[in-house]
Amino acid sequence: MFELIGLAIAVSAIVALARGRGASTVLFGVISVVGWVVIRYGALFVVRSEDGVLLAMIGAWAWLGAIALYLRFVVGAKMPKPDGKWNCSSCNYLNERSSVICEACQTPYQPKASAADAG
Repeated sequence: MFELIGLAIAVSAIVALARGRGASTVLFGVISVVGWVVIRYGALFVVRSEDGVLLAMIGAWAWLGAIALYLRFVVGAKMPKPDGKWNCSSCNYLNERSSVICEACQTPYQPKASAADAG
């Protein structure tokens, strides 16, 4: 039961990260859940020992970690990065530092022009 609650929390975080990075929330949510289920329960058909069950559980959680790392460091890597929390210029929504697009209206982050750039 606690494992499923943990899965729901982890997938919610992955979906929020995908939204903030401009990726498909449905795609990454489905990939996360299906991958977790296949690794966690599919491995039980291959390995039936106690060590196999533990390895399947570790592998399933490692899968979620790999998806989160991919979203954080690969998706949107070439887009400009904010230095901290930032307000969207279109809707004034306060976005997290890891978001490269607005989570509310999907407007990409635009760095503010400094006085040195203007002159």
